[in-house]
Amino acid sequence: MSDPNDPYSRLNYRKLIAWPARIEREAPFLKEVFGEDGQGRNLADLGCGTGEHAAFLSSLGFSVTGIDRSTENIEAARSSHPGVTFVAADMTECGPLLPAPLHGALTIGNTLPHLDTDEGLNSFLAAVGKSLTREGALLIQILNYTKIVERNERLLTPNLRPDDEGEILFLRLMTSRPGGRILFNPCTLKYRPGAEPPLEVVSARNVLLRAWQKDELMANLASTGYSRVEIFGGMRGEPFHPLDSPDLVVVARR
Repeated sequence: MSDPNDPYSRLNYRKLIAWPARIEREAPFLKEVFGEDGQGRNLADLGCGTGEHAAFLSSLGFSVTGIDRSTENIEAARSSHPGVTFVAADMTECGPLLPAPLHGALTIGNTLPHLDTDEGLNSFLAAVGKSLTREGALLIQILNYTKIVERNERLLTPNLRPDDEGEILFLRLMTSRPGGRILFNPCTLKYRPGAEPPLEVVSARNVLLRAWQKDELMANLASTGYSRVEIFGGMRGEPFHPLDSPDLVVVARR
């Protein structure tokens, strides 16, 4: 049974995202940040979802611990990727769960905005930084909220994917809220052309996120001891442009 307190229950991200294509697209950048030979090295995937990135990094030889607060996602990850350690826990409580020594960590797929206060973000960054080795990197990927806020963007690119009975439509709607927040509405709909009705809502949730922008994130990284920080506009290592880049990607070291 789905957990009513889990905002991502019933979304089934494994079917909604074209994972093989995404991993292939992001693999060169992941290898550049963490290396191509993971033997004897530990990584943590924080907000790991259903575990696709953790499984890819494990295939490179890394010992990977995936942490996600969604028990449904963790169950799916464990069933599909038995060679990876997955733990159901909140990111703000990840400190004792991180492997030691920690050679790298990643929090991608817009996970970080679930930490909606400076205190929560700083606590998380400090816990990860305390565990990282000197050359260990924290990789962060979030949406470029500067572009979203300035242009009042309301909708991410819809995904239409096949399922057992036809197709599933994945929508992600956004509405700005005071205090730098975004009301995020992930929705899945069955799409059955010719049927009545042709669209049926499977899941729709309200998730309040913090729309972290570059300067805010940089300030929090500096205050928690990250002195070497690189900024990119996507997971291909492209330059960051505040009003054009789809994502904000950060590689931070102590």
